[in-house]
Amino acid sequence: MADISISRGQDKLSVKIEVKSLQVVGYSGQLIGPNQNLAAEFDGNLGATTDSSINALGISPDDCIGGFINVIIVIADPLGADQNYDIVISVFQAGNLLLPIISLTGKTTSNEVTRFPQFHINEA
Repeated sequence: MADISISRGQDKLSVKIEVKSLQVVGYSGQLIGPNQNLAAEFDGNLGATTDSSINALGISPDDCIGGFINVIIVIADPLGADQNYDIVISVFQAGNLLLPIISLTGKTTSNEVTRFPQFHINEA
């Protein structure tokens, strides 16, 4: 799990999913607030090299601190097994990239590959 720090009183968070390889990628994510309730959801499909998506969460930063961003990534490759994949998940606040990012790399299988990256949100 990656720990990110955000600032109160600044813009809301956005999550960027970027595919840097030739796979088809489906994703689904949730922002879980500090009270363990679902605060926001996002999902989509990406399908080509350098294809990316920016998902605005629409929640005040004050309501995110102490919470989590959970993402499910499903990777499929039309060419089958043993193809390299490279996917980057990052969080932005007020247009600024928050570190660390999560980079998913590996090889595809004859079936789908599922990964479960997660960010924990702290106060800066």
